[in-house]
Amino acid sequence: MSIRNWRHQAVVGIGFVLSAIFLWLSLRQVDGKSLGDAFATINYSPVLLCAGTLLLGIMLQTVRWRVFTDFPTLEYHSLPKTFA
Repeated sequence: MSIRNWRHQAVVGIGFVLSAIFLWLSLRQVDGKSLGDAFATINYSPVLLCAGTLLLGIMLQTVRWRVFTDFPTLEYHSLPKTFA
């Protein structure tokens, strides 16, 4: 295993550990039942509309920057290959 690969894995591991610690810190005093009840009463249609609008905006920005920079279209990569 190369040093660069080892460092990358260490950074990713540290990132996961820190994320878990801060997630625990932020949720340690939250009542699970009331949180579940709150999520049960959410109207998800505005949330999905906003998420779709955000995704569309990001896709349009990608197209815009490809036009501005005259960057060639890259071949499609699967998700695991992209982050390998």
